[in-house]
Amino acid sequence: MKFTLFKDWKFLTGLNYREKVSISLGLVILSIIFLVVYRLIPMRNQIRSLDKVIIEKKKEMATIKELSGMYKSLLEKENNIARRVLTRGNGFSALSSLEDIANRIGVKKNLKSRKETSSKINEFYNESKVRLELEDMTMEMLTKYLHEIENSDNLFKVSNMHIRSQSTGLLNVSMDVSTAIPK
Repeated sequence: MKFTLFKDWKFLTGLNYREKVSISLGLVILSIIFLVVYRLIPMRNQIRSLDKVIIEKKKEMATIKELSGMYKSLLEKENNIARRVLTRGNGFSALSSLEDIANRIGVKKNLKSRKETSSKINEFYNESKVRLELEDMTMEMLTKYLHEIENSDNLFKVSNMHIRSQSTGLLNVSMDVSTAIPK
């Protein structure tokens, strides 16, 4: 078998067969090294880079799923609250409801004054705010009344509460109680 790879190269004509095979193998090895260095290593680095991007995107996806779950939960709560507000009926009065709660637990006699005001929340709801002043309350009575207010189906929110102690150990309390009312 005659080795004719370098037949046209004049400077190789003086070499014997073994030298020509050695040069051919050297060129093949150099080609493989060139391929590895300039093609495979950059591809490997690019794959590593893409692996990092995949990990980051998976984390982002997990965050999106978590936020989506939170959003769905909040949307469900909002719908529940809207349903509760809308089922109260058109004749709902925050003041009457608070007086009913006070009467039910026996603190209506302690209501010194009550004043109801209304303000706009947005285009769909108004806020009904009642300023209550209670006198001669025990801590137990106050706790029970607050518990009933905040756990009623009318979605009341207590704010701006001021508690003053009397020398007899009884309490004078003033507070704002508000709720949303559909327009």
